[in-house]
Amino acid sequence: MGMNGTMLQYFQWDLPADASLWKALAEDAAKLKTAGVTAVWLPPAYKGAQGKEDVGYGVYDLYDLGEFNQKGSVPTKYGTKAEYLAAIKALHDKKIQVYADIVLNHRIGADEVEQVSAEEFNANSRNQMVGDSKTIGAWTKFTFPGRKGKYSDFTWNWTHFDGFGPGAEDQHDFLHERTSFSPSGADLLSFAQSSNIVCIRCKTEGSSLEERKVTRPGSCRFESSPSSSSRRRS
Repeated sequence: MGMNGTMLQYFQWDLPADASLWKALAEDAAKLKTAGVTAVWLPPAYKGAQGKEDVGYGVYDLYDLGEFNQKGSVPTKYGTKAEYLAAIKALHDKKIQVYADIVLNHRIGADEVEQVSAEEFNANSRNQMVGDSKTIGAWTKFTFPGRKGKYSDFTWNWTHFDGFGPGAEDQHDFLHERTSFSPSGADLLSFAQSSNIVCIRCKTEGSSLEERKVTRPGSCRFESSPSSSSRRRS
């Protein structure tokens, strides 16, 4: 009979943004092995919209693991790409499995605004359209200028999203008219890149980093709905 494994979550939401986690993890590999840890769960390693301050769930560039000068920093909150890979190697050398956290169903922090045709929906009744289709400025174009096409030259535009957050000129929720709306809400979201981040699902907003934490997975009342993952993911 095989031995039961023990997984350790090697991060928490409120870690200091000092880019030191990967280095600490590499140093702790032997200690973790001695303690009986067989697997480690790591936080998102890619660049978030808040740069070095981002926990990793405000997804900006999945190909930037702390290698490019984007969103105000080269390292992520946890360190550089080289430090990340070194930490993984240290764990593997001790026969410890590594699980990487990654978010694929939304983007935030777009590089450019695009003019798109969209329909506004009632934030309190998400299958009720409010008014007619109109053209809005949406933060939906991701070009990743700091990476300059390395690893992937794919860029994102409005055609890749099912739903948009507040437009650039106003503070309303819109859905792109090419897709049908379901009560579970759109899976692919693009939030407004402004001083106030507004959660498209529960309309929670905050002007400080501390207040913006309400948009993390599970805290949004719409995110936690059992049906919220029923739509297509890209």
